[in-house]
Amino acid sequence: MLALIFSAEKIEAQEFFSGSSPIIGVGLGSGHPYYSPVGYGGWERNRGAAIRVTLEKPVKKIKYGNLTLGASLGFAHSSRAYRFSSPPRNYYYHRYNMMSLGLRGAWHYGFEIPNLDVYLGATVGGAFTTYNYEFNPSPSPSFHLFGGPF
Repeated sequence: MLALIFSAEKIEAQEFFSGSSPIIGVGLGSGHPYYSPVGYGGWERNRGAAIRVTLEKPVKKIKYGNLTLGASLGFAHSSRAYRFSSPPRNYYYHRYNMMSLGLRGAWHYGFEIPNLDVYLGATVGGAFTTYNYEFNPSPSPSFHLFGGPF
């Protein structure tokens, strides 16, 4: 995985603008574990992680850069635990997973500066989510559409 991340960083803007090679991007999110007090003398703990992989292909060279089309695939997970200190000192667990797939298009401005890629784009796609908790162990699936600039 680290080799893929470092190889993606070695793509130079000059290579991109002179050819039609695909551009691969990888984003990782580690989440941030935290503990906080909640009502009735209890506490809360949250954890999460996410990964997104994108692929873009230049489709047209224009006067001020290139237009690209591509796809985006992502996965995110989060879990949360509550513990109440007052009797009966119950624990409650919640789990959330999301997988997304989207189409993306971008305009990469053609600066003549090595290793600089300035772009503006939009993504449109869908996400499938599941949510379950201790008293409902079977996942509750849902699907929603999303879109917006990046």
